[in-house]
Amino acid sequence: MSLGPHGKWFLLAAICDIAIRLGAGHAAAQTGGSQAEAQQPAAHHFCITYHLASGSEKWDPAVRKRITDAMDAAIVLYNEEGEFNKTITANYSPKTRTADGGFSGWINLGHSISKRVALHEIAHTLGVGTHWKWSKLVKDHKWTGEHALAQLREFDGPNAVLHADRMHFWPYGLNYDREGGPENFRRHVKMVAAMRLDMGIVNGR
Repeated sequence: MSLGPHGKWFLLAAICDIAIRLGAGHAAAQTGGSQAEAQQPAAHHFCITYHLASGSEKWDPAVRKRITDAMDAAIVLYNEEGEFNKTITANYSPKTRTADGGFSGWINLGHSISKRVALHEIAHTLGVGTHWKWSKLVKDHKWTGEHALAQLREFDGPNAVLHADRMHFWPYGLNYDREGGPENFRRHVKMVAAMRLDMGIVNGR
């Protein structure tokens, strides 16, 4: 069966909805979903989905594949390691120097396209550096929210310091390629979830 240029993403959204009621493992088995779809969380009530921006059928096929591969991998990890409610639009923007994402859910991918970049930009759509409460929790270039600090210290010990500026955090902010790797990716998602708790971002609102 051919799903067309956008059909896969509509199917992913449908499976996410089914997972809310039935559990993703059962849903994937019933629908014959792909690996990315089958890894949707079994017990979560919310998940992230995405689609490509309008006009994506005109993008260079190689670029479109790079974007979909990066977004697929990032979305799967976010849905495995956390519970987030977001619909994201991934756009190819060749004039964008690297990439950028906003709380609205829109991501521009320009000259930097990878799983690391997709994870980083999804974090911006979830509130990292973009939610109005972000700046209230940054003092002297350090994050002060209790949930994220507790999560970081679980990873790095009781004296760990969570640095932040007006848009980014570190460690585990995935701001540069050298921060990549499976464990750093997993910790990134956990940190984003904790920061959302600090900002009072509630799924479903």
